[in-house]
Amino acid sequence: MSISFDVGSDGFSIKITGDFDYTLHEDFRGVMDSAESSGSGKYTVDLSGVDEMDSSALGMLLLLRDKCGSEGREIDVLGCKPEIYALFKTANFDNYFNFI
Repeated sequence: MSISFDVGSDGFSIKITGDFDYTLHEDFRGVMDSAESSGSGKYTVDLSGVDEMDSSALGMLLLLRDKCGSEGREIDVLGCKPEIYALFKTANFDNYFNFI
């Protein structure tokens, strides 16, 4: 499992691979701090490489939304596998993010 980020002309992107769970909490916080300080207008979270996700991952994404998406900034979630998207839908998170 890993997490990486990139700041480009099209915004701030986060890529997560492997299991997205509590073990990534500290790394995700560091990335989130970088995202917040980037001042980027658009955020993208690429979950195409995520095999499994737990409730702590939902919490981390909600923190990202609260910190970085609170000023009308969009957060796009890319490449969710159907079972991952089902978790978002069950938790009503499909209303908080744009799924592409």
